[in-house]
Amino acid sequence: CFSIGLSAQAGGALTGLTKAKPGELGERLMLTPEVKMYDAEMQPIDMSRFFELAQSGEFAPDAYIDGAKKLKALVLRPATQEEKDAVNQHKSQDKGSANTGEAAPEFTLTDLEGNTYSNESLAGKIAVLNFWFVNCKPCVIEIPELNEVVHTYESHEDVVFIAVALD
Repeated sequence: CFSIGLSAQAGGALTGLTKAKPGELGERLMLTPEVKMYDAEMQPIDMSRFFELAQSGEFAPDAYIDGAKKLKALVLRPATQEEKDAVNQHKSQDKGSANTGEAAPEFTLTDLEGNTYSNESLAGKIAVLNFWFVNCKPCVIEIPELNEVVHTYESHEDVVFIAVALD
């Protein structure tokens, strides 16, 4: 009955979809433009608002899949107390990296033009490393903002921006 009610509220957006069971989608969700997102009132929302609400700890997402087990929709619902506690615990542990103030692990990266970057070549500089992948919607959404920051600091030789993507 719950799915039928949700489908009616969403104008049939969930028709033909089923709620994914735990572990059914694997560990990684691939957010593509086809994945629709809804708030707790089944109103369509954009990705940034969806993540804002989900990260608040007040809401938790339910995934809806088609017959081929492909993610088609994410719907927020009020979080259980256990889910709220888990989010708050994560937030309290995320007050900065355990490595803040420590040297970065040894690395060597080569960009698309063949330039090589390493701890040694970046010594004394501010290095901003952004790890992302093409199918990561939040990653793609943040690119314009990161590009603005890059533009702001492009004349500073002591600031280096490196975007790392394996795909």
